[in-house]
Amino acid sequence: MRVLAQRVPAEGYAWTLVGENLTVGEPTVEGVVAGWLSSPGHCSDLMSRDFDEVGVGCVLQPAHPHVPYWALVLTRPRACVAVSRPCRATAPCPGRARGGSAAGAVRPAVPP
Repeated sequence: MRVLAQRVPAEGYAWTLVGENLTVGEPTVEGVVAGWLSSPGHCSDLMSRDFDEVGVGCVLQPAHPHVPYWALVLTRPRACVAVSRPCRATAPCPGRARGGSAAGAVRPAVPP
């Protein structure tokens, strides 16, 4: 399995900051959000002014149809560059350059 910093650009998204919140087994959106808000690292990602865009998904595995896997990806896009797929970022975001939270934000050493 590829790590977040590899998965996001593999989909054609150019970023300067990316973070991820995950949860497994919570059956409701309300429960997922409540859990993330009660976790300092996850809450820091949710409340961060450093992220500008978000994607969220929920998957049920065939082997475990009653165990939802939730993922929230938070990003700050950068200006489009040549990538193998169309770039989804349309403009760079203003703001300070800061690191992410303990819940999973990363910044590339060299932009993807």
